[in-house]
Amino acid sequence: MKLSAKTSRISRYEEIIYQLFKEKAGEELSVYDVLSAINIDKQIIALRTVYRMIEQLQLKRKIYCSSLKDGTRYFMLTNYYYIEMTCRICGWKRKTISEVHCTYTGKPLMNFYVVGGQIDCSGLCQKCS
Repeated sequence: MKLSAKTSRISRYEEIIYQLFKEKAGEELSVYDVLSAINIDKQIIALRTVYRMIEQLQLKRKIYCSSLKDGTRYFMLTNYYYIEMTCRICGWKRKTISEVHCTYTGKPLMNFYVVGGQIDCSGLCQKCS
């Protein structure tokens, strides 16, 4: 789905919030995290405005809702994924968040836009390899 020129433009407040996400790339931020970070810089924005701007950034595929913890939604930049690596021999696990760019050329996913998610990797840790 291609966004129209009118829809793809970013407002001043959206730009402030988007820049915050870029500064904290790979981190999950709640609406309240965004609000407190912006208001520290003396750029007072109302809570309602932050909610609206986050909604707009989601529609423009700049950020996505990455998780829901204790009733609070957390957001991160698109193309950032949770990656969990597990050693097949000793069971060692490591979780991280990283930027991943996926390209799908197959027909089943032709009309599907991936913004983020979770990738589970199975292999051998350094100790077991």
